[in-house]
Amino acid sequence: MASDVGLTESAPRLNGDRELPEGWGSDLERADAIRRPKEETRLTRRGRLLAGWREWVVTAMRVAIVIAAGFGLFEFVVAGVIHDARQKHLGADFAAPAARVRVGDALAVIQIPKIGVNEVVSEGDGPGQLRAGPGHRALTPRFGRPGSAVVVGYRTRYTGPFARLKDLTAGDQIVVQMRNEESAILYQVTGSERVSQMPDQAPLAGADSQLALVTATSGFFKGQYLVVIAKPVATQPPASGAVPPAKATQPESTQAAAPAIGGTAFRGGPAWLIPLWVALVIGAVAIARRLRARYDVIAVMAVGIPVVVFSLMQLFLALDSVITYPL
Repeated sequence: MASDVGLTESAPRLNGDRELPEGWGSDLERADAIRRPKEETRLTRRGRLLAGWREWVVTAMRVAIVIAAGFGLFEFVVAGVIHDARQKHLGADFAAPAARVRVGDALAVIQIPKIGVNEVVSEGDGPGQLRAGPGHRALTPRFGRPGSAVVVGYRTRYTGPFARLKDLTAGDQIVVQMRNEESAILYQVTGSERVSQMPDQAPLAGADSQLALVTATSGFFKGQYLVVIAKPVATQPPASGAVPPAKATQPESTQAAAPAIGGTAFRGGPAWLIPLWVALVIGAVAIARRLRARYDVIAVMAVGIPVVVFSLMQLFLALDSVITYPL
């Protein structure tokens, strides 16, 4: 019995021992003792790989939550700031004479006293133009010319300049002052209709001049359009006190000619750039987490935060461009 105990205590353990005393154990035991450390090494590498992937997945989920919350903040807060800044820029642009009005330039000032609309209208109705306020659909005639001049505006987003368009009834007045012209066109609402497609020339085309104001009715990416039709009744300077003073006729000192937020500096990008901006945000956050263990936290934040904020802004503008429906 004692010899058995002594043999057990003197026998080497197979777990992790590479060298065995000569003649001890079977060939199978030797192979197991040599193979086990290699398997443990492979398991360690696999664990590191899984831990790395787990870190990326957790980072991606956190970034997704930040993107979702940030986009909501962008739509309900930052979008209003962009609209107001762009309106000031368009007001200064409207006050300056221009031989030619291009897409994105100030074209006119529209005033609707009943619903409190007093906005500078830009040429074009793309996402970049509608962020600044109502936009004139480029395929339609200009104000006062034969045919239907179509103006598109958001209902809820970017302060919703056409939010109360549905409240207009027959007889309500709309005043449009064109750029480079001292006289204004006085329109009178004749009715409204709901259509399933964005109106161009048809079905609103005609020999007579008219104005069509368009916005969304419901839905998020797709739905019907509310179209308010108005006919011109006079072309003359509006009576004093008939409508609020136009923003563009009284530029303030803050109405600088340089592009503001939402203008040239932050145009956003095509929709196909969305995955690129998402990957850049995730990569920047992951790299910042790794650098935080080696460098000072303040230095990492000073470098990483501007990159993340810029990437998020570009991502939000790209996402915003996907929503072509004038919600």
